[in-house]
Amino acid sequence: MSQINLSAQLVRKIENIIKEHDESVEDPGIVAQYLAAVTGFLLGEVDMPKPRKAELLEQLKQFSQYVCDDVEGKKATQISENEEAMGVWKPGS
Repeated sequence: MSQINLSAQLVRKIENIIKEHDESVEDPGIVAQYLAAVTGFLLGEVDMPKPRKAELLEQLKQFSQYVCDDVEGKKATQISENEEAMGVWKPGS
């Protein structure tokens, strides 16, 4: 896969565009559903053999899981660092 420049700012802009398009969207899962539909729509328009599209969709699924795991890991690290910075007492420390 190619290198991409993903940022929280870009993600929020995309999220806001979706929410402007469909004002009833409040659930982040629905925003993700829109993004999945856009991916399918874009690939549906591309002239590419069906097996290649299926392969690409599988790669995108794996990449999405990697990004999700990475973001969750960074959140857990930030929470852990914040707890230590706030002076939370831990037995044995």
